[in-house]
Amino acid sequence: MENTDETYTLRYQQNTKIAMVLILVPVIGVLLILLPLGLITIDLPDWLVFGLIMIGIISVVAFTIYLVMKKTIVDCCVRLTKDGFEYELTESSFLYRRKKFFSSWENISNISDNLDTKNDLTFYQVSFISPDFTASFNYKPGYENDVLTFWNHLLYYKNEFNLQHKNNKQIGNKGFYDTRAAWILTQVTYLALLGILYIKLVYPDMLNWWRAIGFMAFALVWLGNYHTNRKRKKQA
Repeated sequence: MENTDETYTLRYQQNTKIAMVLILVPVIGVLLILLPLGLITIDLPDWLVFGLIMIGIISVVAFTIYLVMKKTIVDCCVRLTKDGFEYELTESSFLYRRKKFFSSWENISNISDNLDTKNDLTFYQVSFISPDFTASFNYKPGYENDVLTFWNHLLYYKNEFNLQHKNNKQIGNKGFYDTRAAWILTQVTYLALLGILYIKLVYPDMLNWWRAIGFMAFALVWLGNYHTNRKRKKQA
């Protein structure tokens, strides 16, 4: 990419790739741990079996964290011009075959920002029509100013495109927390919290406290993200 005033150094990820790693790697890892133990015909001491299982689980967790931090989130350069949106990955990752991608503004369906309150990070998302995928961008340490300039220029080009295509397809601004699925998940979360509270009050021995607290911690993170993002959208 040319070094222009509209080239930004950012961090790139696809949430679908992260979800795939978080689901598939632990499942495959556990199978690789348990299957060999099940095929062993000799009796092993319980302490040895326990030790092998713990070593395997720790290895799977460590490998999953490595993939998420080093292979699903990579450095990239983004360039914005009147012709379109272009990014180029500057770190290699087997999860992303497409190292460089250009899209005209006509090929972009949605541009939004979502706040992760737990990590105090804002993710800037661009959804493309063909191929159909969503790219997420956030700041790279040492280049914090780039992400703010990038977002301002991205909004500028989006607004210019929408002004020029008033009677045609518009680039949307619906974030993840604006979707119907997010609203449904929020209502289910509230109902689950009420259900847990009812069970602990009426049948206190039915549910362990650590399970209830674990779910409540997850629920509060989700609800915090949902309502914070919805509030920001209303104020925008």
